[in-house]
Amino acid sequence: MSRLFLVLALSGSTLIGCMRPPSPAEKFSDTVRHVAIAARFGRLDVAMAHTRGKGRETFIEQHREWGKNIRVLDTTVSNVRMTDPEHATAYVDFSWMRMNEAIMHSTRIAQVWENQDGVGWVLQRESRVAGDFGLLGENVVQAPAQRRKDVHLPSKTIRAR
Repeated sequence: MSRLFLVLALSGSTLIGCMRPPSPAEKFSDTVRHVAIAARFGRLDVAMAHTRGKGRETFIEQHREWGKNIRVLDTTVSNVRMTDPEHATAYVDFSWMRMNEAIMHSTRIAQVWENQDGVGWVLQRESRVAGDFGLLGENVVQAPAQRRKDVHLPSKTIRAR
């Protein structure tokens, strides 16, 4: 019985040693999900950690209204495509709304990423590929709120004499 236990313990420890490190595709997919979840919960500082140089400046500019006038309700990574081990594109769907209106918007964003040695996957740029404008800081002309006509019936006051 003790020999059987010893054989099982040794074979189990051997299998643990054979685990392979994650592939570039797995690392990329994990990074995209991490950034999408961070953006969903308003942690733009975490998302911004995956940007560098001009990409960071653009990221800050495009996400300036997030958490102030724009609230991200949900994110879904819909597609991940690697062109080579160093370059990839992710498509992320955002459900969002402006704080001053009760309309839910939906926008699909294409994110272009680059695997930089020593840094990992870095977001180079984002662009809207489908859905509503306004999520990435685009100028959107909003119609002024129209005053609604009062549709209540006229009231009567009954007084006792």
